[in-house]
Amino acid sequence: MNIITEDTFIEQFQPQVNHHSPSARCCLFQAFGADLKAVTAVKPAHVWTLIEADGAMYLVSGLRFSNQRAYVLTSQPVPLGEEYSVILGGVD
Repeated sequence: MNIITEDTFIEQFQPQVNHHSPSARCCLFQAFGADLKAVTAVKPAHVWTLIEADGAMYLVSGLRFSNQRAYVLTSQPVPLGEEYSVILGGVD
């Protein structure tokens, strides 16, 4: 698993704005309704899952269900055979 910074994630994978969200700048997609339809309509290489584990928030590449809080869709895909993780909020 490749661990990258939030800035690298934004630059390399280019998260998409959720146009269903009331916030024009939000890139989070919920796990229900129109958001979930948008998530399942794209290729899996463009889906990231926001998870909570051990009291921290992470973005991990791929569609996950365990500990998921939301999803992020990206313009750029994760390369085949690679996995990424982003620790949100900085690293101590």
